[in-house]
Amino acid sequence: MSLASEDYAQVLLKWEVFRDQVARYPAVAKAVDAELEAVRAKAMGTFEAVSAKADRLLDEGRFSEAQLLLEQARERLLGTEAHGRVMMKIRVVSLMSKGEKDRGKAEQTVNASKDAFLSSAQAEAFAKRREFDKAIQGYRDILATAKAPEVIDEFGRRVEEIVAVKGLFDRFVEKAGSGALKGTSWALGAGASVLVAGADRDWVSFDLSEGKGSTRKRWREFSDDEICRLLELVSGGPEDLFTLAAFSLRQGLRDRGEEILVRVSDQAPALADRINGLLARVRGEAAPPGGYVAFKGRWMSRADRERAEEDARIEEAVQVLLKGSVAEASGAVGRLSAMARGREPLVRALREKREALKQHLSKGIRFDNQTLIALKKELDLRRAEALDFIEDEARYPDRKKMEAEGRIGEYMKIQKEEVDTRVAAVREIWENPFTAAVKMNPAAANWNQDLKKINEWLAREDKTFDAKKADAVDADYLASLAKTQLNIQTFTLDNQEQKLVAYNLAVMEWNEKDKEAKGEERAQVRITNEYRMMLGRRAVKIEDMLVRAARGHSAYMTATGKFAHVNEGEPNGAAPSDRCRKEGYSSGNVSENISYNSTDPLGTFVAWYNSSGHHRNMINRTWTVLGAGLDGPHWTQNFGADDTTKSKPDSPSGGGWPGTDWRGGKSKKKEN
Repeated sequence: MSLASEDYAQVLLKWEVFRDQVARYPAVAKAVDAELEAVRAKAMGTFEAVSAKADRLLDEGRFSEAQLLLEQARERLLGTEAHGRVMMKIRVVSLMSKGEKDRGKAEQTVNASKDAFLSSAQAEAFAKRREFDKAIQGYRDILATAKAPEVIDEFGRRVEEIVAVKGLFDRFVEKAGSGALKGTSWALGAGASVLVAGADRDWVSFDLSEGKGSTRKRWREFSDDEICRLLELVSGGPEDLFTLAAFSLRQGLRDRGEEILVRVSDQAPALADRINGLLARVRGEAAPPGGYVAFKGRWMSRADRERAEEDARIEEAVQVLLKGSVAEASGAVGRLSAMARGREPLVRALREKREALKQHLSKGIRFDNQTLIALKKELDLRRAEALDFIEDEARYPDRKKMEAEGRIGEYMKIQKEEVDTRVAAVREIWENPFTAAVKMNPAAANWNQDLKKINEWLAREDKTFDAKKADAVDADYLASLAKTQLNIQTFTLDNQEQKLVAYNLAVMEWNEKDKEAKGEERAQVRITNEYRMMLGRRAVKIEDMLVRAARGHSAYMTATGKFAHVNEGEPNGAAPSDRCRKEGYSSGNVSENISYNSTDPLGTFVAWYNSSGHHRNMINRTWTVLGAGLDGPHWTQNFGADDTTKSKPDSPSGGGWPGTDWRGGKSKKKEN
């Protein structure tokens, strides 16, 4: 028999029933007696641990917590000597909660009735075993010598309770024994039931359903809950129900006992004082001002009911917040925020809602093919607007010329307001398609707005929460979820675009394997190609001859300090085309970008991007090959129109490839 739950009363009762059954076998009975002593010893150990904890709570003035702790122990320790000691400790709590500040004095007052309390444990053990006459006599013996008025009052009322329970017990035995209850259904639980057949003071007999025979059970073998349900079969009005409630509460069946008292109160409001007295006695406390009130089947003080009602409102609002849509949650957030104790559960619920929404999105974000098609068409429109402006020398004039004319401020305004804005619009779809999809897809927009609204609420209620930071984190999270579906960088609308994507992927892989270009030089080509592909232009291949020509020119500029495209007397050739031919590239048009004072591939790209002539050169659709060369602080880019590499990546066939880009036009070869 397990003591896992430490319900010593039930364990003792089972061992005692077993002890009666094996009384004819001395050896077995002796072993059972040893088990009984072990259970009682363990019960005393439990009491000592609980008592020590209760003392700490009392010393800290936490009377209600000590009361609850001891009440829970009392229910488990029924039928043991430890039960009487718990009752003494509960009386100490009662005295201290009424104003006695010295725990030692409170204990001294209670110890004056120690014998009465310890004897009451034996009387309760009899009541637990349904030996009501012995229990009544035990309490009467205590009352014969008791002196403390509160003890006399409490134990006198306890005798009345046991007498009333005995009356119900006798009534059941008389009615069942006479056949008045024969055939009455009694629920076993889980939908099963039996029919009462008869009873005496030792046994209750039942007929099984569907004529499957009969069975019987000793009174001592019934659980307290079963006893209560049996006696309810012969209970009439509120007085009988009151008796059942007292029985249930005394046996630790708090939920059942308090639920029955609610029924008593409904049927007989005049019994309110007796209900208050019973609850106070069982709990070992003074009845609260105004008496106890019921709330959802439990009895409590009016202040506790107000708190419980608020707790119920809080829980209701929290559930609306957690289970409803964000729009539906708005009212719940307002209600919780307005409650004195609502803010903490509100913040917890909002954080839970936020994580639940993100989890839902991780499983539920879906973009259909129509969204991708719409995104691709929008991308092409934005590309056209950017390229049309960048390639228009009238609207995007030469930087050097405007700088020489003292108009650099005007130029930078064009760069920022026109070029950067158009390129950023392209980049938005290219690098973060989710942001653009949100604007085009109402459902996606709702997901984003829901998270933003929760972040807004959290920031208002929790000053440690940074809504802006959370918005950024959420945007990245949603973008990562959508990225695999919105693969805009490889999505195509037709065959020609499929060829371009395939070619670009092959070129990017080819370039990373090039042996001539150094790491920074390959990075420079990669950055340039990423920009070209974003704008819909084909990627350019690394041409080793152009790499050497570019690196050689950078070395010459570093050695001589001459920063120019054309340098008379330069050993490898004065002009870009001369230097490229010197390295063996002589089959097509070439062009050149140069930069000074940066070894960073990205920083140099940005410098060329901000210079209209260099910018147009990097995205010119004519070019098919490129060589980037770095020496000291000097960079050089040499572009070529014809691909003369000895080994070529797989290129799409047909369509004039690779002399076409996403716009479908043919290359226009020109000298730069």
